[in-house]
Amino acid sequence: MSVVQPLVGTKVLEIAGRQAGAGVGRILADLGASITKIIHPNYERTPAELWLDRGKGIRFQHLSEANIEAMLETTDVVIENGRPGRLSRFGLDAEAVRNVRPEIVHLSLPGFPATDPRSKLRSSEGVICAAAGLYAERGWSHALRGNGPAITDMPMASAYATAFGTLAVLVALLERRRDGVGDTIEVSLHNALLEGLSYNHLKLEDLPNRYVDRRARWVRKGAKCDETTLQRLLDPVYRSYRCADGRYFYLATPPHRDIVPRTLSALGLWDELIASGLPLDYPYAASDLWKDREEGSIFGPPQLADRWFDKLYDGLVSRFAERPASAWADHFRQAGLSGQIVQTREEWRADPHALQSGLIDQESGMPGVLLWPIDDGPRGEADPVSNMRDVTILDLANVIAGPTCAGALARFGPRIIKIDAPSPNFDPYITVVLALQYGRGKDSMLLDVRTPPGRDLFHELVRKSDVITYNGAPSQPGALGIAPANLRALNPRAALVQVSAYGGPYTGPKSDCRGYDEILQAATGIMAAHREGDYPPEEFAQFGCVDVLTGLLGSCATMAAILSRGASWATSLAAGAQLIQLPLLCGESGVGGRIETLADGFYYLDEDVPPISDPATLCVAELDARVATHDWAGHRVTSYQELRATFATNREDLPDAMTKGMAAFTTDTGHPVATSLTLLEQTAVRRERPIIAPARLEKYGQSTRAICAELGCSDAKFEDLKQAGVVAESWPQHTQFLPV
Repeated sequence: MSVVQPLVGTKVLEIAGRQAGAGVGRILADLGASITKIIHPNYERTPAELWLDRGKGIRFQHLSEANIEAMLETTDVVIENGRPGRLSRFGLDAEAVRNVRPEIVHLSLPGFPATDPRSKLRSSEGVICAAAGLYAERGWSHALRGNGPAITDMPMASAYATAFGTLAVLVALLERRRDGVGDTIEVSLHNALLEGLSYNHLKLEDLPNRYVDRRARWVRKGAKCDETTLQRLLDPVYRSYRCADGRYFYLATPPHRDIVPRTLSALGLWDELIASGLPLDYPYAASDLWKDREEGSIFGPPQLADRWFDKLYDGLVSRFAERPASAWADHFRQAGLSGQIVQTREEWRADPHALQSGLIDQESGMPGVLLWPIDDGPRGEADPVSNMRDVTILDLANVIAGPTCAGALARFGPRIIKIDAPSPNFDPYITVVLALQYGRGKDSMLLDVRTPPGRDLFHELVRKSDVITYNGAPSQPGALGIAPANLRALNPRAALVQVSAYGGPYTGPKSDCRGYDEILQAATGIMAAHREGDYPPEEFAQFGCVDVLTGLLGSCATMAAILSRGASWATSLAAGAQLIQLPLLCGESGVGGRIETLADGFYYLDEDVPPISDPATLCVAELDARVATHDWAGHRVTSYQELRATFATNREDLPDAMTKGMAAFTTDTGHPVATSLTLLEQTAVRRERPIIAPARLEKYGQSTRAICAELGCSDAKFEDLKQAGVVAESWPQHTQFLPV
């Protein structure tokens, strides 16, 4: 692993008693910052806290005895995560800190935003997860089995807040170069978790059934089903199967024009299915142009007819039962396909790849770093950037984690150019629906970089850019001509930021293996830990459990690349999967607590809250009053639907909501994707400097002509390139924003 530390010389004062603040400090320390952390003399740290404090200077001291003002004179960043106002008496609130030294970047990580009426309440991890909808919404299979709210042991709110907090501090340090002024930042765990789960909040009115998971259709009807029926509702090429040795193997085959036939061929089913008439219709054509709308298409699986689901499921059940899981793992690795044995957390910590790659430290058995440099870069040879609005990012990524790297930065004002091929590979659900969240604020260009003219245009873009974001195996950038050395030859400050599946700071046996969110859930123990009864293991949550967090780590890696003036950086889904369950991988028990059934809803209470007599006779308002009176950690279990109603915001009122740091759901009734589109706005970060509400997702290819014109292409030359298939202003037959 290269040693690049862009924050050398940066001094951080950390007053953080829980994971989110300590996590920000740990990442800043890994980037070279000098951290001084003050801890109460009698506090005994847990194994996870010891991991979070690695590389820090620890002072066991009462805050009342510390000379805070003297410490602030040489401090660049202050991190604290108490309830709003709790640190004012020590002179550590943002106003007092910035009065001492305006250059300081002050980061606060409270449970709820300071402007939220709940900000004074005791807000544990479980409280935030209950308030932000996580415990109420445990996925379609969970609901169809008739199960109610459930607790996860993972500290997801803290994990997302760690990433957003780190990102905001890195942006503030870069922008301080311009005017010498710091920033006051708030990243509440509540808003961080909401945005971390933002893909689950997408709501499109009248979304066609061709894009709706078959389980979701049953949930919409309020129906329940028996387990046999439920197993046949699952996507047969995206689920776990029992192998000959009794272990489960998770198969992940996204609707991609090359991956689907390659996977089914490797399983010995493709030729038989084709001979039986498996429909192969182009997913970007309207459904009424397909050969048989009712039969659907294997490249748009929710619309695939029941008989094809059953044929695939029965064939795959039989096929996986023929070999042990380890044999299938070897087979998939050799074929370059995406599949993984479902492992426990203990198995992951002992996994040869996790150890060899540095994802798990061989000496301590604890997780390794979360982002790492992949080359030294020119650093001093490139002019330092001091304004995010002067940054240009080329986004070559796909699905969720990759596009989130640049997409989460859109709120800070960089120019982002999203480059895709003139002909799509993934289906419209992935490219259009899943892009509605972090595809906003990007200019869309369709360019074939494999052709000489396309490569020339791409090289011109690299010469004008700062970062290229890409998701794929570590070996792929070299083959595509975007390895760090290739980029540096074109532009000394251009860096690569790469997100892979299994990558780590060192090379391991699985470093080049493909994988998606669910695959790393299976690998790292998340899936096994959340298995319901004896049912086959499934994904945790619907979208983005690991993907979004990894993408946010990619955003932090992007800022590290800019701050280090051209050094390239990487992270991985494996690293994200480790952060989201950090205490569990350090041998701790994780988030606890209980959920009580009240007369008018469900209520979460921390483990230390005494038993409640006759909870079924209480209403939520009564228990709210008790929680406030006794300073208990508790909160009503809130649903996504309730959150969308509570934080519904008119577009014209969005700037005010963002200034106040409040969550905001906006509904767009004029978007071409649907009659009504509801999205969670990017409100995880509140700061003094402006935050931008990113523009709508563009239709693919919408900005191709304008970008080519910036590069000196005349209209005539553009038409020639378009005729040759080098560029495009739309995908073939993609006449509707979202094909129906």
